[in-house]
Amino acid sequence: MSRSSYNNILLKVSLIVAFATSGWAQFSPGPLSKAHMAFEGVTNCLECHTLGSSDLAPNCLECHTPIKNRIDDKLGYHGQLEDKTCTKCHREHAGRDLTMIIWDPDKEHFDHKKTGYELTGKHKDAKCDACHKPDQIAADDIKEYADKYPDLKVGILKNTLLGLPTDCSKCHQDVHRGEFKEQTCDKCHTTTDWKAARKAFNHTTQTKYPLQGAHVPLNCDKCHTKLQPKVEDKQVHVFGGLKNYNSCLTCHKDYHHGQFDANCLKCHTMDTFKNPKKGVVDHSKTKFPLMGKHQAVACLECHKSGDKSAPLKFAACSDCHKDHHAGAFSYRPNGAKCDDCHTEQSFIQPHYSLLQHQQTKFPLTGSHLALPCIQCHRDANQKSVYFWQSVACESCHDNPHGAQFDRYHIETKWCESCHTTRQWSKLTFDHAKTNFPLQGRHERIACTDCHKKLADDTIQYAGLETMCESCHRDVHESQFRLLDGINPCEKCHNNETWQIEKFDHERLTPFPLTGQHEKVVCEKCHFITTIKSSQKPTVRFTPIAHDCNDCHNFGSK
Repeated sequence: MSRSSYNNILLKVSLIVAFATSGWAQFSPGPLSKAHMAFEGVTNCLECHTLGSSDLAPNCLECHTPIKNRIDDKLGYHGQLEDKTCTKCHREHAGRDLTMIIWDPDKEHFDHKKTGYELTGKHKDAKCDACHKPDQIAADDIKEYADKYPDLKVGILKNTLLGLPTDCSKCHQDVHRGEFKEQTCDKCHTTTDWKAARKAFNHTTQTKYPLQGAHVPLNCDKCHTKLQPKVEDKQVHVFGGLKNYNSCLTCHKDYHHGQFDANCLKCHTMDTFKNPKKGVVDHSKTKFPLMGKHQAVACLECHKSGDKSAPLKFAACSDCHKDHHAGAFSYRPNGAKCDDCHTEQSFIQPHYSLLQHQQTKFPLTGSHLALPCIQCHRDANQKSVYFWQSVACESCHDNPHGAQFDRYHIETKWCESCHTTRQWSKLTFDHAKTNFPLQGRHERIACTDCHKKLADDTIQYAGLETMCESCHRDVHESQFRLLDGINPCEKCHNNETWQIEKFDHERLTPFPLTGQHEKVVCEKCHFITTIKSSQKPTVRFTPIAHDCNDCHNFGSK
């Protein structure tokens, strides 16, 4: 006897002895469901449970073979689960009428996509029982499983959610009577609206006869007149089996009574049998196929005599059309062919490309790329212009700087020293190239703080003073002004901060600070007083008396 068999027998005997007096009800967690009630009793525990393990899956799958098949084949809901613990979704020992499936949140809101068959369209509105019923089960392993348990067969087939087919015809009647058995229903129909097949069906890709011209808006039954026998209350047309559909005369009357061959398209089109503008001649079969706007021109516009067989000149556009450029492009080597820039679709929308424009003397950059052609190629008299003596900025744009930069007009691209074509107000100017390089806080102030608007509305850039006091007030009231009238501010101050970080009294004054003088605060000697030259109060820095008696009182002797 194997060790496992011995353990099973031992457990059963122990359970019988241990609970013979206390009763089975005190040992079992509760009655089993109707489906499992045959396993009721202490001697049947090991039919589902395993010694030393809480995992029921191995024993469950020994009985529930259809589930095992789908797990092994990775099919359906169970085949996609990573966690195969049965008790995650199923429960037992809660009474005969127990619903064994734990729905999350409930059966009606189950995510059917997890089964591998997503519910779409009207399928989403269907009740579960409308599809999950015994007569719809097609899987053989489900039927065989039910046959193994004759007493439970009806309940198994009624309650199982497995084994349904996914083919439309398994649930729905084939109203086409097998006409389309070689293809699936979703080639034409959707689950949203079965009757909307006319909109979704593509006659060009799904048949041998693409619909063109006046055939496109026709209702299907205009050609497909034959009907299928009724299926319940539904009856549809026969769509296959039409013969000689490539011949117009199969459907249309021969108004020429056999005078011409059966190929009507030699003269007519599928758009209309007779069009006053086109006549009945297929112009594409002539030496001048009608393209673009030529298709909308009345015949007599070109065939003025009315004789459509009379020869016409048509080799060049100028044979019919006026040269709106007045010979401006006649210099070109190819004779200025119109189709180099224009098409028959529209004369005023040239197909002259950006790449072609980049090869001219004026490649387009920045904001110029966004301009419509006519913005530049039109003069004050509304005449087209394509050639200019100069392509300098001033040939199109006003000069807002007046004569300030006239001396720099050495070449046509002088504007680009400061501006770009992307945005005029965004400057690329390098101030270091001037006689006043920006340093310290000067780098962080707005240009307009120094370059202000003049009386004539121009902004002054050239000729600005560069001395500090041309912008800043001399708070020292000319105490440091040299003989040449210049204030040497930079000896004490810098461009980053007005505050003096460390004044060198020894190098910059005739009175070096030594001894106790080094500890004296500046204000002790340099105090506010009225300057004679300006009669304004300010801190006196110079001249300052340097004799000891000027500051110290030693008493009289």
